[in-house]
Amino acid sequence: MKRCITILIFISIRPDSEAQLSGMVEQYYYTRTAGTEPMMTPMANFTSTNNWYGEARYNFDELNTFSLYAGKKFSGSGNLSWEAIPLIGGLMGQMTGGSVGVNFG
Repeated sequence: MKRCITILIFISIRPDSEAQLSGMVEQYYYTRTAGTEPMMTPMANFTSTNNWYGEARYNFDELNTFSLYAGKKFSGSGNLSWEAIPLIGGLMGQMTGGSVGVNFG
């Protein structure tokens, strides 16, 4: 218990650090209309230390379609904190082509 309290105090008073690598894997599961099979939609993303962003998706844009996206993360803070990632990507599978978008947070 004493060790946990010490760690929590250390984490709360540490100075702000430089940006770190980050990544995430998500899994969505959709049940569709009667008579059709459920659909799984895995997604993975990665953000580098200098805010470059990459994302891979399957079954997100279209059924049986794999897509890759890349972009750069921009953010600001003050009275209002914001984050925007303009994306450009390509799709291959049942749907083939290019795509652009923006993630807001």
